[in-house]
Amino acid sequence: MKFTPSQRDLTLMQVGLQNVDIIWNNLTLASLDGIGVDHCFELSIGIGTGNPGVFRANPHPYPWKPVPVTRAQPVTFTHGFLQPVTFTHGFLQPVTIPSLVSDEPPLLETLGLEAINLFSGAFPVPTARIIHPHLKSLELDSIAEETVVSEILDSLFLPALEEWIHVHSPILPDHMKSFGHLSSCLKIVKITAGELDKIPLLLSHLSSLAVLELRRLELGTREFFTQLLCLRPLSTISSRLQSLTLAFLYYVPWNLMLPMFSLTHWKSLKVKVETGNDRVVNKYGHHDREIVKQLLQLVDGGFDLSVIGDWGKIDVIQKERLSYQRHSNINIGI
Repeated sequence: MKFTPSQRDLTLMQVGLQNVDIIWNNLTLASLDGIGVDHCFELSIGIGTGNPGVFRANPHPYPWKPVPVTRAQPVTFTHGFLQPVTFTHGFLQPVTIPSLVSDEPPLLETLGLEAINLFSGAFPVPTARIIHPHLKSLELDSIAEETVVSEILDSLFLPALEEWIHVHSPILPDHMKSFGHLSSCLKIVKITAGELDKIPLLLSHLSSLAVLELRRLELGTREFFTQLLCLRPLSTISSRLQSLTLAFLYYVPWNLMLPMFSLTHWKSLKVKVETGNDRVVNKYGHHDREIVKQLLQLVDGGFDLSVIGDWGKIDVIQKERLSYQRHSNINIGI
């Protein structure tokens, strides 16, 4: 008798679905690397039916039946596995999104997609969003093609999504905003990219955001902080944010950040700045005692700010405080 394994975790690296023979229904974690984006969609659809590859054997294009999903109205599915969800987010007109839903809800909770390629032609293109009612964490990593990123964001409906990790992949604000609107539980966003100028507008559309991490910050920091300061809904965003991490590849633009940190509605926010330097330096690489003084005043005034230097090895604030005291002989509130 043939034994077919029933996996909970699955990692595929440059291996197509047609080469995998497992029971798919119990998957809670899937990591796909170096395969065509159509394989990702086929896996998403097939998990709910236990039969990826069904397109090749089934004359009907979808094993899941279409269900209209309207962002501005409650969403209820007849099989009882998804609680009613209301999507308002300021839309004046309801936007109906065709979606695919199965009689048996997929159990998938974590999905990682890395270095995903263009359509391979092995499976058809989905014409409706694919619903994963239990998926809480999505990671897109090192996807080079904008087309692939947009197809992924436009083809998934993840109403329970809590964490979204976006690493070294194109920042597409329009597609990301639409995707974010459909994820009313989204609390954690981690972005590693250099396209800073596109991020502030995206943040204004993530209404439930509580934790934000931006890493490998380098180019365009001036424009980024200018937009962030001028963004009208900024106070609304920061009132929900609990934690902000900014990791810089080179120097930290303190002259741009200090005005933002001094705003009243940022005071309750926990901010961590990561840098490769073990001291507070300006853009010329020189130690800047005036900036040190301002940072210490912010911390002593109740601002929850930590600066971690030398790639995680040094508490820069503590080091600068000791140095500042030695040079000024002034007690500033240790």
